[in-house]
Amino acid sequence: MYSFIESYDDDNEDFETELKMENLYMQWNLEDDKILYENRREPLSRLASLLGRGLKGVEARQSKLKDTDSAAYRRLFITSKEGEPIDDYNDVVKVDMKLKPVIDVLQRIRWDPMLLPGDFHVLYYDRLEDDVIETPFNSPNVNVKGREEMFVFAIPEHRIMAIKYKERVVWDKERRLDNIFGSMNGNGVTIDIVIENYSEWKREKEKIEEYNRKRQMEITRMIKRMLGDDRFGELKKLSAELKEKSKPWTLNDADINKYVENTLNLFRLAAEGIQSNDDTGEADDKINDDLSMVKNTNVSISTKKRDMQSLETLSNLVSLILEEKLREKVLSSIEKNMKTMEDKGFIDTSKKVAIGKLPELLEKELSEKFVKGSGSGGQKINKTSNKVVLLHKPTKIKVDCQDTRSLSQNRKIARKKLQLKLDEYYNGSQSKVKLKAVAASNKKAKQKARRKAKLKKKKGVEKLKNEDTV
Repeated sequence: MYSFIESYDDDNEDFETELKMENLYMQWNLEDDKILYENRREPLSRLASLLGRGLKGVEARQSKLKDTDSAAYRRLFITSKEGEPIDDYNDVVKVDMKLKPVIDVLQRIRWDPMLLPGDFHVLYYDRLEDDVIETPFNSPNVNVKGREEMFVFAIPEHRIMAIKYKERVVWDKERRLDNIFGSMNGNGVTIDIVIENYSEWKREKEKIEEYNRKRQMEITRMIKRMLGDDRFGELKKLSAELKEKSKPWTLNDADINKYVENTLNLFRLAAEGIQSNDDTGEADDKINDDLSMVKNTNVSISTKKRDMQSLETLSNLVSLILEEKLREKVLSSIEKNMKTMEDKGFIDTSKKVAIGKLPELLEKELSEKFVKGSGSGGQKINKTSNKVVLLHKPTKIKVDCQDTRSLSQNRKIARKKLQLKLDEYYNGSQSKVKLKAVAASNKKAKQKARRKAKLKKKKGVEKLKNEDTV
């Protein structure tokens, strides 16, 4: 990754092409989507760190991969004849779904005549350093007691975290990745394919790194414009202190949370137009003194949304810089702050729509589960997870659907049901369902009145006839 924000200097820009803000968006490719899907159970901060993107951008992409109508969903997932999504593209590529143990990988590198051990490095956890260390594959064993001459074979297997071919990771225990034999998330890509395509992979990697470096510089410029020179200087000091604390890895969660809080306060103070204090004392003390001037003011919805935008801007920058461990910890703290704001109503989730129209559903506000159905319908209902349970997180409204045998159709129907429920929630008596019910009731009342009038008229005619007869 790249250097932290304290090293930024307007007078020392070493690239010619300046990115415009509208070009900062980095297009999602198929490889990015695969990484996102393979690690879908990981925390949002971990995904942002892996992909080098902001938290909200990753969250939005996750929503698209869940949307059956999106181009991203169609590109990633293969559909069956019935049009239902196959749960994982690994179901199509016939690969070993059990990760090859590291000892098998090491033995192949050691004995395969087509592989050069000098091209490989092993990453292992060192208990004394309390960190992951990288060592050449063919390093001699001078540290671990025993007869083993090669160090990588003397390391306990459970402490080996990953293996690299030159600069590319080809086996990773945490990510369940194996590009030596092609098992698990290796998706059938073996080491011979990696070696053959390495030059192309390296060029693409360098291209992405250069683009990310430009993105980092442009985001930093944007932050400087938002904060002003004085506040930006304070942010550089805060960042320098954070990086210095992280070197011996004595940094704790309280330090990271304080950094995120102070950075957010800098954005708030800059937005309120409060001038920076003189350049004396600690950076966070100055921030707290200034912040006391605006703490007791009423916070509007627009201010709260601005806080969310500030945190997202910071997450975009952090995802491109810092050491991996620190990067994930800072992103995790930013994510917690965002969730706290959402839970406390910092985002206006009310839907003001015209009468007769349904509110728009945002995928980021939905929680979706697929469970086995019940009741009549045979094995397709009772033994497959095609029942959709949909929760709207801001309002806690839940709906479910198992109307059809198709999962994709049930997802669409469930969303329609949820829209109707939300319409009732937001618009009450003016909702589409209520208006339809009122219209039906009025129609029924009119029909009843007409029948009653017709019957009364008929009885009146019969009475007149009886009177004439008499």
